Amino acid sequence: DPKQPLVDYYAGVGAIGLPLSANRKQTILVESNKEAATYAAENIVANALPHCVAHCIPAEQMRGIISKEHAIIVDPPRAGLHEDVVKTLLQVGPPKVIYLSCNLSTQARDMRMLSQRYKPIFIKIYNFFPRTPHIEGLVVLEKIV
Repeated sequence: DPKQPLVDYYAGVGAIGLPLSANRKQTILVESNKEAATYAAENIVANALPHCVAHCIPAEQMRGIISKEHAIIVDPPRAGLHEDVVKTLLQVGPPKVIYLSCNLSTQARDMRMLSQRYKPIFIKIYNFFPRTPHIEGLVVLEKIV
């Protein structure tokens, strides 16, 4: 639902969460890298998105902001999702989690844990970096009802 509030964990400069924020009442970007979070905040101002906010804090320290109403985007570093983020997703149970990963091994590990409460409804591999060994995995997870 494009009107659902959105939380984008590991948001970087907001390249994923901000374009998806157009009709939402709220979009929260969570990024631990200070420089990236600063650019995310600048992107919010430059694009006149008053319903968006960027926080410079590790994802595992911003777990209390999500509810069952939020859509969630995660694009973690190669190490994958922090254990506390996985636990929070399982406890709170937001309806949809969009998981983009640059490391299919850690994505598979995290998916195994999330499969207690979520099922994949879309899976695709992307080659964003041709002629390199790097690929990205995109999985859309839906809460099992």
